[in-house]
Amino acid sequence: HHEPRLSWKLSGLAVRLAQTFGLHREDSFVGLSIYEVEMRRRLWWQIAILDAPSAEAYSGEYNLSSDTNPPRNLDDAQIYPAMAEYPPEARRITEMTFTL
Repeated sequence: HHEPRLSWKLSGLAVRLAQTFGLHREDSFVGLSIYEVEMRRRLWWQIAILDAPSAEAYSGEYNLSSDTNPPRNLDDAQIYPAMAEYPPEARRITEMTFTL
């Protein structure tokens, strides 16, 4: 059955594409809006989380280098393109809790 191997290849491709866009480097976000920074953090961490199990299963290790801060514990509805500052982080379960 080849489905797990396909998952490993596709998640690896997603990681490489994200790295090409600099999502793994916090300093690549300089000059972006708060919204864009948060969305890039969310995307990077989701990709990294999806890649970890298959990478460990097929290579025996997971060694992804990144200095991107984790996303904030906020629901999607709390972030929007025109936001000027972050709202306070939630002290409850949110749509991002799994990622954190």
